[in-house]
This record gives sequence, structure tokens and C-alpha cells, in this order.
Amino acid sequence: MQTRPANSLYDPIRANFYIKNFYIHFSKYEQFQNLTEEKINEIENFIQYWQEGITFKNCDNLAEKYYKTLFYLQNYISAPFDEKAYFLIKALDPELEILETYIISNTKEELKNNLLKAFGFVALHMIKIEKDYQKRFLPQKDLNFARILEKRESTQN
Repeated sequence: MQTRPANSLYDPIRANFYIKNFYIHFSKYEQFQNLTEEKINEIENFIQYWQEGITFKNCDNLAEKYYKTLFYLQNYISAPFDEKAYFLIKALDPELEILETYIISNTKEELKNNLLKAFGFVALHMIKIEKDYQKRFLPQKDLNFARILEKRESTQN
């Protein structure tokens, strides 16, 4: 993972472009198979730098953080898709709440509505990435439907 000079400025009107442009490389995704401990530590340093930066801190909500992180990964970072996917999850959803939303949703339409309501954006590709992330890095994480639903209800009250 290396930084590079940006070739454009963030434009909130182009948020959908950032999403499409990021996930266009999904076909090169290898389910984190080639991420070594050394590479993970390097990515963690980049994540810390990004989260401590003013751009990330000044975001009003998770959706804005999502779009700006995608922009950052595309325009400032040179790395394989798996490294960027790891960065995205660790920076935005380390507790895998998007995956939990998928688990408790009954239909694709309900999933989209739940994601939009909870996070302010719909990221269906992130679900696949979070499934693989959970298998590789958090195999002990309990993704039981009843427990997730109970957790959600307790936080809503």
C-alpha cells in the first residue's frame, strides 16, 4: 500500500461514481487470502492516519465517511483491491454491522431499506467482503440471528 498524489478533488455530487469506480475492481478480489500480518500492520497505519485526519473527522455521518473513504482509496492509495477492502471495513465497519443488517433482513428490498435507514447508504458488495473478513479475521464473532436482533432492539430502546 502506497500513497500517491491525488488526481482530483472530492465532489459529493459524484458519490455514486466513487462507489462504481471502487467496486469495478471487485473481480480481482481474493477474499483476503494474500494479506500477511506485515501487510495488515501496514494497512492499519494507513487507517489510523486516515481516521485522525480532518477530512474523516469532519464527516457528519457514516455515509459521508463511506463516500470520502472510497474517494481516498481510489485517489490517494495505490494497492490491490483486497488491501483497500480491508481498509474500508476496518475504517468504517469493524463491528460488521452491515453484515448483521444483512442477516436480519428477509428480502433484498428490506435489506436495502435497512441499510439506508441505519447507515445512510446501500453497499451490497460490502456484505460479501464482510462475510469473508469475518471468516478470516473474526471467526469467533457470533452472527446468530436472534442475538443480532436482540442487540438491535436493545439499542433502539
